[in-house]
Amino acid sequence: LSGVPPFTYSWSDTTHTGNSLLGITPQTSYTQTITVVDGTGCRSSGTVNIGIINSGVIDTVALLDLSTGTDELILDEANENIIFANLHSENMTFEVRTDAEGSVFMKLTDKDGNIVMQNLRNSSPWQLSYGIVTVGFQLDPGEYTLEVTTYTDNDGEGTSCEYASFDLNILECPSLVEFPEVLPFCSAQVEGSTIPIVPVVQGDTGPYDFLWSTGSTDSIINVPSDSMVYTLEVNNAYPECPTVFDTVTVQANTGDVQSMYFFDTDADTLLFELVDGTMYSMQDMPPNYTIEAFVSGEVENVAWYLDGDLYNPYSQDNGEPYRYLGNNGQANFPPGNYIMTAKIFSEDSRGGVSCDELTASFTVFDGPVPTCFAPTNFVETVTSVTRTKVEWDHAPDAVKYQVRFRKLGEPTWNMVGTTPGNNYKYLDGLEEGTNYEYRVRTFCTNNTWSDYSPVRRWFTSTCPMPTNLVITQLDANRARLTWDGDATKYQVRYRETEGAANSWITIGTTPGNNFKTLSNLQSDISYDVRLRALCTDIWSQFTPVERFTLNSNSGARFTDESKELSMDVHPNPADSHLVVNWEGTQQKNGITIRIVDVLGHTIIRQEHQQRSKGPSSITLDIARLKAGYYSLVLESDQDKVTTRFMKQ
Repeated sequence: LSGVPPFTYSWSDTTHTGNSLLGITPQTSYTQTITVVDGTGCRSSGTVNIGIINSGVIDTVALLDLSTGTDELILDEANENIIFANLHSENMTFEVRTDAEGSVFMKLTDKDGNIVMQNLRNSSPWQLSYGIVTVGFQLDPGEYTLEVTTYTDNDGEGTSCEYASFDLNILECPSLVEFPEVLPFCSAQVEGSTIPIVPVVQGDTGPYDFLWSTGSTDSIINVPSDSMVYTLEVNNAYPECPTVFDTVTVQANTGDVQSMYFFDTDADTLLFELVDGTMYSMQDMPPNYTIEAFVSGEVENVAWYLDGDLYNPYSQDNGEPYRYLGNNGQANFPPGNYIMTAKIFSEDSRGGVSCDELTASFTVFDGPVPTCFAPTNFVETVTSVTRTKVEWDHAPDAVKYQVRFRKLGEPTWNMVGTTPGNNYKYLDGLEEGTNYEYRVRTFCTNNTWSDYSPVRRWFTSTCPMPTNLVITQLDANRARLTWDGDATKYQVRYRETEGAANSWITIGTTPGNNFKTLSNLQSDISYDVRLRALCTDIWSQFTPVERFTLNSNSGARFTDESKELSMDVHPNPADSHLVVNWEGTQQKNGITIRIVDVLGHTIIRQEHQQRSKGPSSITLDIARLKAGYYSLVLESDQDKVTTRFMKQ
């Protein structure tokens, strides 16, 4: 103002007359007139027009599907979880519902504060866009903040009238559980084996909660070696996300290659089994032959490998017979050395897991098969309950040996070789208190294998069997058993020989006694008897069965009384040779001489054809025996005598 104070003010709104300032809160546009008079009486008047812009109230903010014109959802200021899979449109926008007359500024930022998009609009519809033309967009999964501000002018530079902020979390929920291909695997390959199942979850909202049909909550499970269907349930921490289910099938292949045979294709008959080291002459084979594999279990395919190379075409899938299809169905191998392998596959012959296989080397000769001799004179030494040493005499022209062993009654042999020059092998991984059997063959300097030696059996116990069993008749109904041994106590089993259904009668001995009397027997009836020793808490193997008959006239067989044989040995102790002298009556089937170790194993056996009554003598070579105590057993048709000697 100009003029001379004091001033007086008069407003057209007389309620404010006298005030120099007018405070108003208009809801609409407003006009006010003021008259000012100074101290000299000068007067001046003026009119002011106040334009009120309706900035509006932010009623709602919607995520709008521009394709259909429908709302996907209405936002509120609380954190909003949105499932990405439910956003079906790729042409969306945020729309502010307001009656504002100025401008609206919208800004969308990610969780790191980076601006995803922003724009200022000064007319309805108030929609967020990339620019003036492009409005629609699709939100990727992630965390966002949407800020909305209304202004009194049209360029966002005036007064900010209202502000709202919305936090959004676009969730990519677990939508699919996938399992990498679970190849069928082989339960026959490793008994008790397992295979891992590793699920892959599509989604971006981990960590996940897993629940398997087995009850496991681990993300990865190891399943046993059998065929089974497994179900997996997947959840995450967001209740808005649905539970996802899927199943996976594991197929266990239990196939087994049992054997291979040469097969006469013209006569449709088996020739002989193909085992490792088989030798045959072309002169002994039919015009057309091949090799056939015998398999068991769930078999998808058998493929043939000749000398390590996969033969093509493959053998027949999913069905028998499984034959090597060389040369139009016939093998007809020319002279030479070969290695043939039959493999079972879990899928097909071109892939998958090899579940089981059987390999055998064989040699074809143009002329006769050369001769190679099997080893002889075997000795088994149980060094521990899980380890046994087997040894033998060297065979002529031997280069090395091959040992096959197995539990008694099992179909499959375990095969181990020896170091060239060695005539022994340690067999490991055995089970305590178990009957085993083995056989050995020779590989000779002429590059041929011998036949296998006769099967021998042994028992894995460090407790030695009783030895030198003697059966003495006391009367027509009683027999006394005596034997050698240092065990805690013994167990005797006996039964009548006739009738396979007869059960063994088991009786024990008083600790420290090496004898037992069998009572209530019947004369002129054959009995079987055997016994074993108890060393602390380990039982030995039973001795071989001895057979005797009580006779009221002549007494028991194998008795110490009224011997038909008498024997002495010298020197005792002995070093390299043992002289055996005996005298007896005429023997129909000769005399058998055996040297037995403390475990009851026969180490040396010789037959002597004594046809007439009188003294006899023989010298035994014992140089290869280990130092220790042995029993020498002399047996005839009706008698047996035993004595002990020491090898230095």
